[in-house]
Amino acid sequence: MMLQEIGLATGRPKRGENSDHHPLAPEQDKRCADIDAMPGPATDIYQLGIILYFLITGRTFTPGSLPSFYNQAVPPQLDEAIIRAVARQPKERWPDIEAFSLALRHCI
Repeated sequence: MMLQEIGLATGRPKRGENSDHHPLAPEQDKRCADIDAMPGPATDIYQLGIILYFLITGRTFTPGSLPSFYNQAVPPQLDEAIIRAVARQPKERWPDIEAFSLALRHCI
């Protein structure tokens, strides 16, 4: 996984458009009609959660799969922090990056 073009969470890809910018948060995916939110800070938190999930597990995120399922060294608090970051609905994610960062620091 490669981190590139930070700050792309400002728009949605056009329908049918191939995007190299993965992972897309649900609010960036036009197929997710149940998400009534525009990309914003919660989108960045989602994407950071996806990256952390990959770094910890070596696998791409699958909804419903806790990081500890693939890596038994992951404590429950870290599971909770990451799963909240990748919540489908933006309003269920961490309110801001500071809150997410604090939760991660408590896991160390």
